[in-house]
Amino acid sequence: MRSSVGIPQQVNSFLAQHPTLRQALNITGNVMDFGLGAGLQFANDMTLGAVGWLTGLKWENGSQAFQAGRQTGRVASNVVGAIETATGIATALSRISFIPPTGGVTLACATATGPGAALCLVGGGVAITMVGEVVAVGTAVAVHGGAVVAGNLNQPLLSKGQGSSAASGSARPTPEEIARIEEHLRQFGDDPANRAMIERLKSGEWTEHDQRFFNHEMLETDLMARGMGDREAHLAVLEIQGIPYEPGYEAYLYHPDIIKMYPEYFNPAAYP
Repeated sequence: MRSSVGIPQQVNSFLAQHPTLRQALNITGNVMDFGLGAGLQFANDMTLGAVGWLTGLKWENGSQAFQAGRQTGRVASNVVGAIETATGIATALSRISFIPPTGGVTLACATATGPGAALCLVGGGVAITMVGEVVAVGTAVAVHGGAVVAGNLNQPLLSKGQGSSAASGSARPTPEEIARIEEHLRQFGDDPANRAMIERLKSGEWTEHDQRFFNHEMLETDLMARGMGDREAHLAVLEIQGIPYEPGYEAYLYHPDIIKMYPEYFNPAAYP
């Protein structure tokens, strides 16, 4: 079942009659989402997860453009982390070699000058301290860069709808199960988008969108059979699947080809 959100049907109809405007709005929204996803993911990676911890963001619930931006942000943080690691190590190693000669010069100066030994120790000590600080900074940069790369490897990005057992089953539906959700959807009237998704399932299509659509309708059917209202069941299943009920949420459940085929049946935010 699909439930409308946010934008009235009149607006959808208007945008359907003005595809250029709809496309411009869609592109603008996608660019903004992409930039937001890239910036937030990069900042989160470089702070070792602090941004996500402080904001409590549900990263996987963003739009497709947001997810693409996250991928770009992750690539950028991996590159910067690798550069930090290499540069930090090189900086630290290049300065460590200066410490023994500096210390030796200080000792020789002190031995030769006698009364001026204090000045030699002060000068040499400052030199050693400065070199030591460079080594420390280089080491810290290398450690941070390594931590960023290691953290990224241990925390793969979740894409739309992942992270939920209800949305990621691998078993293909049986003809009986498809017939069951087909009968379930029939009570909501003739819907070309639903009908097209059913045909995809019958033909053997089994992408992430097909899986999420099928699991959504199966769970919704079960809940309604237990006496839950259609809207309540719909919202409950969305929550189970980790799908936010917001404009464009249909993009989690319907294949992009179906949304493109029947744009007037979807919120513009769902357009791929």
